[in-house]
Amino acid sequence: MKKRISWLIVSAMILGNSAVYASERFVNASCPNNDYVIVVEGKNKANHMISVRSIYLGEDYPEEIQETYSEEELLGENSPLEFLDIVITDADGNFSTSYKTDGDSGYYLITAISEDGAKQNKLFEYYDPNYINEKIREFSGFIQESKEQEIFEFLERYDEVFEIGNDYYFEMKAEECFSGFAEKLISLGTVADKTALATNIRVATVLLKLANAEIPEMVQSGVLTETEQMLKDIESLGFSGDTLFEKTLSETVTDETRVKILKDFGTVNAKTEVQIKEQIDEKILLGAINYSTWGKIQTVLNDHINLLSKDVNTAYDQLTNSQKSKVAKSLADRTEIFESLSGLETAIKKEINDLKESNQNKGSSGGGGGGSSAGGYSSGGYVAIGATPSAPSVKEQEAKAEGFSDLAQASWAKEAIEALAEKGIVSGKSKTQFAPNDEITREEFLAIVLRAFQLIDASATCDFEDVSEDAWYYSTVASAYHKGITKGMTETVFGSGMKITRQDMCVLAYKAAELAGTRLSAAESEFSDQAEIAAYAKTAVGAMYGAEIVGGMGDNRFAPQETATRAQAAKIIYGLLNLQ
Repeated sequence: MKKRISWLIVSAMILGNSAVYASERFVNASCPNNDYVIVVEGKNKANHMISVRSIYLGEDYPEEIQETYSEEELLGENSPLEFLDIVITDADGNFSTSYKTDGDSGYYLITAISEDGAKQNKLFEYYDPNYINEKIREFSGFIQESKEQEIFEFLERYDEVFEIGNDYYFEMKAEECFSGFAEKLISLGTVADKTALATNIRVATVLLKLANAEIPEMVQSGVLTETEQMLKDIESLGFSGDTLFEKTLSETVTDETRVKILKDFGTVNAKTEVQIKEQIDEKILLGAINYSTWGKIQTVLNDHINLLSKDVNTAYDQLTNSQKSKVAKSLADRTEIFESLSGLETAIKKEINDLKESNQNKGSSGGGGGGSSAGGYSSGGYVAIGATPSAPSVKEQEAKAEGFSDLAQASWAKEAIEALAEKGIVSGKSKTQFAPNDEITREEFLAIVLRAFQLIDASATCDFEDVSEDAWYYSTVASAYHKGITKGMTETVFGSGMKITRQDMCVLAYKAAELAGTRLSAAESEFSDQAEIAAYAKTAVGAMYGAEIVGGMGDNRFAPQETATRAQAAKIIYGLLNLQ
C-alpha cells in the first residue's frame, strides 16, 4: 500500500498511545464521489493540532479492533497504516483532510487524535464500483438458483454496503419469516445495480407485511393496533396512496369497513413500487364503495373520482350534488361487490346515463343543486340557514326595526342578540319575541355557529341516520361533519332534535372558531364542578373561560350537563366573533 507519512509522525505516535477519549469530539469518513478518495473530517478545539490516521482492516468484519499500535508496528514492513496526516483546526474547530486509497474494498479504522491526547475512532467501509458490481452478480445468482440461505447470509453481511438498512432483517428474523421474505425477493427477479436491489428489498418488505398482517375482527377506534402499525410502516416506505390512503382509509370509512378493506391487502401481487401503490389505491377505493353507506360513498367519489377514467371523471364532475347523491345511493343498494375499477366505471356510467334520460323525459336540462336551504325562519323557529348570508326577508327587517321586546329576561345577552340579529345570524320566534331562555337543539346551535363563521358548504354530504337529505339542517350538519367540527353522538347518529348541553355548545363553537382562524389560548377553568366536565370538553371550556366568553351559573358552577339556552348561544358566538 501507498503511505503518506507526515513530518510530525513522531508526535503522532506519542499521541497514538494515549488512552484518553472525548465524547463531544467527533470524526467522520466518507467517499462522496466514489472515486477512491476518502475524505476525513471532524471537529475539535479551535486552532488545535489533530493527527489523522487510517488503517486498512480487510474485507471481513473485524471481531476485535486494535486501537493502539506501537511505533514499530506502524513503521514496519507490514504496517497496517495506509494514511497519516497532521491538520490544524480552523477558528470554528473544524478540520478536513483526504487521501486516495489503493482501491482495497473493506473496513478502515479512521482515528483522530488531538494534541491534548483525546482520541476517537470511526469504523468506515469503502467498496469500489467493481466490487459492488461483483456482489450484485453474486446476489443475482442466488436469486436465479432460489438459494434462500445464501440470500439471508448475503443481506446480513452487506446490508450497509448496499444501504438497505437493518430494520427489515431484524424484523424478519424476530418474526421467523425470513423464508417468506426470501421468496418475495426471488419472485421479483435479478437486479442490475445497487439501486434496484434496495428497491426490491423495500417491495419485498411491503408485500410480506401485507400478506402476513394479522387483521383483527374489529379495529378498535383510537387504539394503535397491529393493523394500524402495519399501515404506518407501509406509509413510511412511500407506498401510501396520498389522500386516498390517509383520508379515506383512516378517516372516511368506519372501523368495520376498514377491516374488510385491509383483509384484501394480502392479495396484492406486484413487482414494482408503482404497482403496489396502484393496487393499494384500487383496493381502498373499491372497498370503500363496496362496504360503505351512500353518504360515505359520495364523499369517496367526490374526493377520488380522478382515479377512474377521464370520461367517467368528466361526466361525474358535471353532475349536481343531488345527482351525485343518487349515483351514490344506487351504488350502495347493489347486492354484488365491485372487483375491479372497470366494473365500477361501468356502473357509474350507467347511472349517469339513466339520470340524463330521466331528465330528458321530464323535459328539463338537469336537477337543482340539492342540499341547499332557504334563509329566514325555519320550522325550528329562529335560525337563518344558508351557505352565505342573504338579504334579510321582510319579516326579518320588521323584527330588526321594532326590536325584540323580551330581552329584559336575559339583559346580559341583549347586546349579543341584537348584534347577531342585525347581521342575520339569528332571528326571533316572531318579529318581537326572541325567546332568550328557550332551550336550543344541537342542529339549531350548529346552524348559528356555521353561519356566523361562514363555514356552510352546500356540496357537503353525510349519512347520519337521523339527518335526512331534505331536512333544513342537512347542509349544516354535513358541513360540520366534513370539516371535523362534529362526529355526531355515534358514528351513525348526529342527535337531531336533542337539546344541546353547555359543554357540547362550547366544543362545537371552539372547533368552528379555530377552523375559521380564531385562536384561543389554552387555559384551565376554575369551576367548582370542574370534575364533572367531560374529558373531551375540558380544552374547549377552558379556552372559552380564559377568553372570558363563558362564566359560571352561580356558586361558581359551570353545569356542563345542563341544556343551553338561545341567549347563551348568542352570547358565546358574539364573544367569539369579537375575538377575530
